[in-house]
Amino acid sequence: MPGRALAMIGRIIADKYELVEVIGRGGMGTVFKAIQQNLNREVAVKILSEDLASNPDFSARFEQEATVVARLSHPNIVAVIDTMPVDDTFAIVMEFVQGESLQVRIDREGCLMERDACLIGAQVARALDHAHAHGVVHRDVKPDNILVMANGTAKITDFGIARFSSSKLKTQTGISMGTPKFMSPEQVTGKNIDGQSDLYSLGVCLYASLAGRVPFDGDNPITIATKHLIEAAVPPSEINTMIQPGVERVIMRALEKQKEMRWATGNEMADALEDLWERPRTVIKKDGAPLPAPKDSTQRMASQTPYPMVDAYGQQAGKTPLPGGIPTTGRPGGSDPKRSSNTTPPFRSSNITPELEALLPPPESMPTPLPPEEPHPMTRWKAALALLVLIALGGGGWYGFHVLSARGIDVKDMMNASRIDLTESPGKQFQVTQKRADEFAQSGRIRDALAVWNTYAEKFPQFRTKDVDLYRDRLISRSAQTSDVTLLAERRDKRGMWFFNAEPPRPRMAKAYLEGAADLYNSLQRPFPRATHLSLLDRELSSTRSMITPQQLETSTTLALETSKKVAEQIAAKPGEELPDVETLMCQAIESDPDNYAYWLQFADYYRQAKLRDDARVLYRFIEKHAPEASDTRAKASRALREM
Repeated sequence: MPGRALAMIGRIIADKYELVEVIGRGGMGTVFKAIQQNLNREVAVKILSEDLASNPDFSARFEQEATVVARLSHPNIVAVIDTMPVDDTFAIVMEFVQGESLQVRIDREGCLMERDACLIGAQVARALDHAHAHGVVHRDVKPDNILVMANGTAKITDFGIARFSSSKLKTQTGISMGTPKFMSPEQVTGKNIDGQSDLYSLGVCLYASLAGRVPFDGDNPITIATKHLIEAAVPPSEINTMIQPGVERVIMRALEKQKEMRWATGNEMADALEDLWERPRTVIKKDGAPLPAPKDSTQRMASQTPYPMVDAYGQQAGKTPLPGGIPTTGRPGGSDPKRSSNTTPPFRSSNITPELEALLPPPESMPTPLPPEEPHPMTRWKAALALLVLIALGGGGWYGFHVLSARGIDVKDMMNASRIDLTESPGKQFQVTQKRADEFAQSGRIRDALAVWNTYAEKFPQFRTKDVDLYRDRLISRSAQTSDVTLLAERRDKRGMWFFNAEPPRPRMAKAYLEGAADLYNSLQRPFPRATHLSLLDRELSSTRSMITPQQLETSTTLALETSKKVAEQIAAKPGEELPDVETLMCQAIESDPDNYAYWLQFADYYRQAKLRDDARVLYRFIEKHAPEASDTRAKASRALREM
């Protein structure tokens, strides 16, 4: 914690290391600059946080870092000097590197000069090659862990989650450690992680150094991980036109999905990067001697401006979209500013390994709406009769009206079902549409009610879009029958992905709705297009659970209990009503204490009272599947499902 770290300043540990200042904080501890008094030299001391030290897995992993790096001696790897216990935790003493992280440079400069990025990358590649030769895979290569000195020397650090090829210390099955934006596809799946995984991550670092952004980004870690699996990176020259073709080829080869298509070794990748600058392949001396300059020491990118001129959407002038719907810049949909990001299908790489392919749905079943069911016979009648109405009204209106009325069809109602009067304002028409949809819903005509909202959305696509989506969603939840399988499946899928992409993410709610959608897809004997998302959710949730400390668990449990009490008070004050705050609060309670299924049951009961029947069914079913078998909560959920 920051306060505790500051309190350590001035302290002398092991009778010789005086802590001078905090120079960094990582996922596992705090790094101090220190003076080794007996040798009068600067060193770096990394101390594991006491909260994590109480976790045996973290302690073992932290001590492993010292063991890992102590076996490695290379000028581009930060050296370990000493290890020792400190109070109730542990410390690693390392060489002090006078410089800054590559991430700091990227943040400051936007993107690096091409030569600088390549030569930094070459040094890191050689360091990784040395580690791989000793059976060590870093598994967290990212700009934050690459230190660059003023003379251009680069050193890689933070082997906190590295692992020996022969190590008996295993991470939990299915959990892949690393930083999502820089993880390889193998780390996402948790299988066959080796040295080429590190080279993929180094490729991402080089991409970020020259393009100013990572190739794959998103609202949450799972979205980013999915992109590493199934999307091809946009060539960095589409973002920064100053990047040479040779440099781009090195980066794109490192980012191949299939490992056999990447660089075979770190030295091979380093050779390719150095050859671009006709630089002799020499290893940096341990004394930190400057890098040899290329023949033209002033050679750099053709323009002092790191980015090309772009329009307000980030579109570069004269660029065209790449094949497969990939836009050339960050603007969704390529060159047409009117296109929605939803109209650009996710690009699927053509070189996904068979192992990754097994985790993904076939291309034709990538997340798309379900095919429409066969229309009900009455639907065909209405379509044909609508045509008769037009004919009859044109050539003898009374006769046509009389014939249709005799068949029990309300002609006026049918013709008005989805009609929108454009002479009225959007606000006025919203009220009219809401009233008309409610009338249809009350009479059991759920699809007619949805048709009214769909027509309104088409006529006024920019007006109250969130409200329209909410009304449609609630309409299905309240009124759709269990026989409306396709309608409910699509609704659960959409709601699950909303939770999946929410900010902050709601992974447990996403899992509940996507599992509910999967059940309905299975009943239709159709493949579920979100199977990969469910798999990633399972891994993410398992990983998160294993990382929680006892103190965090206690805090979360207390927060969940307080939130639950607040919800109970609101429901008691307005029983049976839909209360917007309740959803937000109950999601917080569930994410804080997910294994307490009493909160899930409270949420499901609220939905049932508010007549949001499908939401209630989803949560009752989730409890029935996951709560302890003999628990009272599970029995109540099963009983509620039968009653519904």
